[in-house]
Amino acid sequence: MRVRVAAIAALVTLVLHLGANPHYGFFRDELYFIICGFHPVWGYVDQPPVVPLLAAGSQLFGHSLFALRAVAAIFAAAGAYVTCLLAFELGGGAFAAALATIAYLAAGVLESFGAKVGPDMVGLWLSPLAALYALRIIKRAVRAGGSGWAQSLALRWRANTAYSFCERADRRAVADAAGALEGAVRVVLRRRAAHGADRAAELFVASRA
Repeated sequence: MRVRVAAIAALVTLVLHLGANPHYGFFRDELYFIICGFHPVWGYVDQPPVVPLLAAGSQLFGHSLFALRAVAAIFAAAGAYVTCLLAFELGGGAFAAALATIAYLAAGVLESFGAKVGPDMVGLWLSPLAALYALRIIKRAVRAGGSGWAQSLALRWRANTAYSFCERADRRAVADAAGALEGAVRVVLRRRAAHGADRAAELFVASRA
């Protein structure tokens, strides 16, 4: 059911953006991304190469505003998909996932990111995806017995991500989520190492008895 609901949310988001995105002309930054993409380098002064390459790739068969904005629509749809999975991961049902999708679609800044090509559109997918995997690893750490560490880590990540979305939604949120992932992995590994050491000591004592 989770995948089906998330897929429906993504499809609705994709259709809405595909229908609405091409109703105004090229934004000046989009023209810049297209030109940069047709002159590819590993990195530009003001941006990494992914967005320019995607922008230029959409224009390989001629100038098309629909094809260009379809790139942003796909990232918006991917963000809606992961947002639904986040709602399920937090214990919600189909209603919670639908409500999360409505909130996602109604957020003006997210609508803007999904309406035109730019570096921020990638964060529509990467930010909730990083949050999803951070949440899953933290939950596993809690189940493994590292509840104190995991809760502290979760609170720190939540506070940093809230600040990040206020300042810069894409880059800082992903960086904070990556830090949370690294910390959660360390918690799990430490707990397992401690358990393995205890088990080895028990076996040694038993062998000497």
